[in-house]
Amino acid sequence: KIEMNLSNVAARRGRLTDAKQYGKRALARFQKLGDREWQAMAENSLANTYADLNDFRRAEQLYQDALVSARGRGMTVTEAEIEASLGNLAVFRGNYRDALNYFESSRRKYEELGMPHQSAIADLEVADIYAELGLYTEAFEIYSVTVPKLRSHHLRAEEARARGNFGHTAEKLGRRRKAQSQFKTAGKLFEAEGNLSGAALVGLSLAGLEVARGNYSLALEHVA
Repeated sequence: KIEMNLSNVAARRGRLTDAKQYGKRALARFQKLGDREWQAMAENSLANTYADLNDFRRAEQLYQDALVSARGRGMTVTEAEIEASLGNLAVFRGNYRDALNYFESSRRKYEELGMPHQSAIADLEVADIYAELGLYTEAFEIYSVTVPKLRSHHLRAEEARARGNFGHTAEKLGRRRKAQSQFKTAGKLFEAEGNLSGAALVGLSLAGLEVARGNYSLALEHVA
């Protein structure tokens, strides 16, 4: 369990190689113990890391194995988590219809279980899909409602991601002041998480805003 938690912490901080190693060791231990419930959770966690590493085939196999175990044992929370993960995988592959179906199924389960913090994360996933499809007005509306929810539930990593994506959506709509404020807040949250790669990406986005304004020296400062 400790190794699985270390894997999750490493993943949140963008240290994917470390996350994979911890996750593989945790999964091997659960398999050796024959603990199918924890094995399903470890498979889902490790699959998330493989997806972040763009190893989609290995991720999908682990997700499907975990989903079978979760459904067979009535693990509704884990099942909802896996469906959300499969939704993210579908987004990576450009299968947006499948992604929306997975996220909607996941969100319904969280609502039935009375887990508003997870429902907010599911709403974030849907907003990201709308933004990916260029439906920026719809995405902007969802981000506007979802970001405060994530903040109220103290979901710092998810809030950082949401604000970064909110910023990109605002930029697409020509709302550069809104984009700048979201990028700056996202950067602070990423730094607080110890996620330096996330903070760097937000800095690059801020540089892009300054380039568009013709503020090249300030843009260079962000890039540096």
